[in-house]
Amino acid sequence: MALKNRDAGSDGLVCEGKSKAFGARFKDDPHPAYKPHPDCWHCHAPMGCVTCSGAIYELLCMNCRDWGNRAALEWHGRLMKTADERAEAVRFLNSCLNIRGATR
Repeated sequence: MALKNRDAGSDGLVCEGKSKAFGARFKDDPHPAYKPHPDCWHCHAPMGCVTCSGAIYELLCMNCRDWGNRAALEWHGRLMKTADERAEAVRFLNSCLNIRGATR
């Protein structure tokens, strides 16, 4: 979560650089926060800010291996985490495409 600091940008917020979002920059390097993100909605890990972690609808939490917030879930849909979920999705797609005998 962002902290108040007089030496930061015009709004006075500093991001600690402790984001657990996939691909986050500025690891352990505090920087001026631009639009701080809320913590992960599942595991409450810090998600940083737009500067270090990107857009809110792209946040993927590396701690719990899931979308970091509802906006990302709504934008991308749920993650297929298990082999059973992935197999079910492939069966569904095969049935939609009317592929006969496809077993993946």
